[in-house]
Amino acid sequence: MQIGSIGNGYQGALALAPTMPPERSGAGAAVGLAQNAGSGGSSESFHEILAHYDVTQITLRDFSELIQKLHESGSISDAEAKDLAQMRVELDQSNAEPDEPIDLVNFFEQKLKSLEEQWSDQQEKGADATGALPNREALLAPARRQLDWIQKFATLQSDKSTEPLDLLA
Repeated sequence: MQIGSIGNGYQGALALAPTMPPERSGAGAAVGLAQNAGSGGSSESFHEILAHYDVTQITLRDFSELIQKLHESGSISDAEAKDLAQMRVELDQSNAEPDEPIDLVNFFEQKLKSLEEQWSDQQEKGADATGALPNREALLAPARRQLDWIQKFATLQSDKSTEPLDLLA
């Protein structure tokens, strides 16, 4: 699954040294580049902002601040900010304390695992009252996308090497 703007300004296997973003080529442009081409954001500002946060030890308030800073800098699109804000809402609904550090990687891994177990349980029980079985991909896709966001944040934060990093994998 691809997270659009994380790879902006990088080419090839997304080597860690930024390059000039390619010219916007209309319908053929990469999704993330097309979404952010006019926003003024850059991978440098994205990485500068992200460097101040650790998603394995972050408070909910700091996560909100991270989302806001990334969006205000143009590093993420309105749609991406909305996706991340939805994650913040889910964290609130889990009764997590706003000022207590939380490991977001673990939180969203557990969420995905729980949804997978729910799906398996429903398969064993059979169809619901309407006679329909839930679509596995429809159930799991949003949780996978959320986990992808957090894992990519964590990877970018922890990678101190000069090895190429494939952010679109």
